[in-house]
Amino acid sequence: METKDIITIALSSAAFCFSIASFILSFKQKSMEGRYSLRKSLTDVVSEISNVNIAFAQLDIDHPNSADQKVVAFRRNYNDQRRYLAYHGAFLAEQIPDLVNDIDCLLIGGAFRASGNFDCAENYYNLAVSKSVNNSVKMNNIRALARYYFVQGNAALGRKYYQEALQLDIPDTDSVRQVVADTYMLWARVERDCGYEAESMRLKTLAADAAQRIGHGPLRNDTLQQIDIMFAGDRKEDGNTK
Repeated sequence: METKDIITIALSSAAFCFSIASFILSFKQKSMEGRYSLRKSLTDVVSEISNVNIAFAQLDIDHPNSADQKVVAFRRNYNDQRRYLAYHGAFLAEQIPDLVNDIDCLLIGGAFRASGNFDCAENYYNLAVSKSVNNSVKMNNIRALARYYFVQGNAALGRKYYQEALQLDIPDTDSVRQVVADTYMLWARVERDCGYEAESMRLKTLAADAAQRIGHGPLRNDTLQQIDIMFAGDRKEDGNTK
């Protein structure tokens, strides 16, 4: 084989290798761009779920327990939006599971719960727990799962998860003490809402005890005030509030 033929073959091989390398790099770049495009779409969906939740909450503030047909129609429309967004969010999340965070899962789970798909809601609440970046965040996510079980009528399982949240190994700082007090307070409220008055009052005491451990005065007083406000209606009904 002549030298020029060898050179031609070598150049052809080099060109072929360069083409393959360029293709691989281009494919990886497009794949990465596609993943980040999906992530942006998921962020938009989660943001929309949050907006619908805020609008729904505002509707309840403006028209509490209203049976007016216009208000009822708004509630149904909001829940239809949440159902659509939940399925769309779940589809996107399944494409990029490693780019999904616990907040995504909480909001998608809540949207599924609000629209009546309880199996998917439970799955995403559990996924939020598994994606917690530390125990302080995990406490927030476990207590959301605990409240979900209470609302589903499973108080025993709800209590189990609230206890699990409060038994996590977390830093003993003022901000975390406030979260602990808040967790007891939320647990007390859901017990009260489900008719377990004695347990609710026991947990209210634990919430106040946890709040008293907060060293920062304004934060401690604010937390204690939140506890008092939550139970103010009960004191009024008992005739203890003038």
